[in-house]
Amino acid sequence: MRVLSRGRALGVASLLAAAALLVSACTGGGGGGGGNTISAKRGGFAFEPSTITVPVNQPVTLTFKNPDTQAHDWRVRGTGLPEEPALIADPGKEQTKTFTFPTAGEFQTYCSLPGHEASGMVGKLIVR
Repeated sequence: MRVLSRGRALGVASLLAAAALLVSACTGGGGGGGGNTISAKRGGFAFEPSTITVPVNQPVTLTFKNPDTQAHDWRVRGTGLPEEPALIADPGKEQTKTFTFPTAGEFQTYCSLPGHEASGMVGKLIVR
């Protein structure tokens, strides 16, 4: 069994940490980080991140988390799908669904609850 010196062990640990960061940066499709998780902003009318990117014609699983004290949803307008993609979450809950977006483009996301979209709870879904 080979024993690494303290300096070499730290170097290996640093290399592994850098590799983990690189892998996490290259996976998922969320613009602004967070992979494929969208959250409602607690105490405000916003999505975090406001823009996410997903692949065209491939199933993608999205999770909408709602840490706020009121209900919110995340909907996508104009995709051409028979039913508007939507994730709905009560306060403190989350919903996960898998979608396939057949058309590349940029689509508006919004919360459909009364007054939420007008208050700025909007974003963008980029399908590439």
